[in-house]
Amino acid sequence: MANIITKERAFALASQWASFMHATDPGQCLYAFYTNDGRPLTEEHRMQCLRWLRSKQTSTRSDREYDELMKLIRFMANTPLRPQ
Repeated sequence: MANIITKERAFALASQWASFMHATDPGQCLYAFYTNDGRPLTEEHRMQCLRWLRSKQTSTRSDREYDELMKLIRFMANTPLRPQ
């Protein structure tokens, strides 16, 4: 798999993209990670994150921002789950 980012970079990117304001905010899934671990906790968590990240594809403001978002989406789609 080419262009997969490290879990640390994924965590940093996820925290930049999240917009948590209240418990029903769709971006809240990005706050469910363990510290310094960007792996999803469950398949449901993975799907929530991917759904939220993909919803941001049309609102990126630059090519760099779009590239970082796509790397984060690839990471989230392909990384193994965090062991329980």
